[in-house]
Amino acid sequence: MQEFKIQTNMFAADQGRNAGATINVLTKSGTNQWHGSAYDFLRNDRLDAKNYFVPATTRKPPFRQNQFGASLGGKIIPNKLFFFGNYEGFRRSQGRTILSTVPTLAMRTGNFADVRDIFDPATTVAAPGTASGFTRIPFANRQIPSSRFDPLMARMIQAYPAPQTGGLTNNYTAVLKDRQRWDQGDGRIDWNWNEKNTVFGRFSRQDTVTTRPSTFPNSRVPGFDQPLGLGNEDTFAGDSTLNSYHAVLSWIRTITPRFIMEAKMGYNRFNRVFRQEGASPGAQLGEKLGFRGSNQGPQSDGVPIISPGGYFGIGQTRSLPIYRINNTFHPRVDFTKLEGRHSIKFGTDARRRQITQFQTNRGNGRYNFARTFTDNPNSVANTGETMAAFLLGTPSTIEQDLTLVYPGFRVLSSGVR
Repeated sequence: MQEFKIQTNMFAADQGRNAGATINVLTKSGTNQWHGSAYDFLRNDRLDAKNYFVPATTRKPPFRQNQFGASLGGKIIPNKLFFFGNYEGFRRSQGRTILSTVPTLAMRTGNFADVRDIFDPATTVAAPGTASGFTRIPFANRQIPSSRFDPLMARMIQAYPAPQTGGLTNNYTAVLKDRQRWDQGDGRIDWNWNEKNTVFGRFSRQDTVTTRPSTFPNSRVPGFDQPLGLGNEDTFAGDSTLNSYHAVLSWIRTITPRFIMEAKMGYNRFNRVFRQEGASPGAQLGEKLGFRGSNQGPQSDGVPIISPGGYFGIGQTRSLPIYRINNTFHPRVDFTKLEGRHSIKFGTDARRRQITQFQTNRGNGRYNFARTFTDNPNSVANTGETMAAFLLGTPSTIEQDLTLVYPGFRVLSSGVR
């Protein structure tokens, strides 16, 4: 960058349109002299403090960051044609420590003796005169018979990792590693055509890949032949790929010493693809696991959200996939007229925006579990257990939303200043 300026109010007529700040960035150009640079900036975890809330025995998560690049500018034809280019790379790998709750080994077998009384939803009958109007029979010895397990949820509970401590809550510490890499570059040509005309063109590109991991790495679901990235719905686990481009062509003509024209054409493109981990097109992970109808919508190829209250989830994330493409075409012409002590500026511009976006929130389905169906309807306190409802396959909420089209927005705005 050669110059960076932020304006927060009192915009000139050629810069308005948006609330907030206007940012102007001028890129460097080449000169008759050769100029170059190279750099590397490195960070790691050796001087970082440990998360205050994690156990003292937990190792500090790893952190590696490397930012490097180079630039070069100079002449192609002395006093006539110049170039400038630069490249920058960025690599980051950063661990995050999350304290979570997973079901105990006893719970996986239907044993809730260490928790509380659990009631059989299949025994629910009307009971006039009671507080709720119905009643249920508790499971003997707080044990759910294996014959009553829901076949699918009995498999999903086994995908949880074993607890690391003996407690019922905060019994598992996950260390997640976020990764990001991007490569960006700029190229610019400046041409002093003659004493009345100058031209420059610039092209910039950045390619970014951000990877967020699932809560539990390499989860194995019995009967499924591949490991799955499973966990809480707010992990947004998967690869987010972003390709962005920007190009500009400018021509400045000095019509007279007091009358100057500048014509520009700008172009921006933003292309983002963000999918759930492992949910490549056609993967149909939910259907293969046994969740019927989970992958019926367009671009829905992942595992449903599975969110048991009080525990970390064992499905995949919400709000994915995201596909978004933005194109902006921006031609403009400005004239500057000098009259004595006065400067008059006028011109016109147009902006053609093309936006296409596809996103679903619960496209693969959602299953929420609570204590509701396993508690004592007339004495809810200290009865019922979320994981008991999970094993029985009695979710408190089932949802699915489908986006059937790719919405496309096309906007043309223009003005004279």
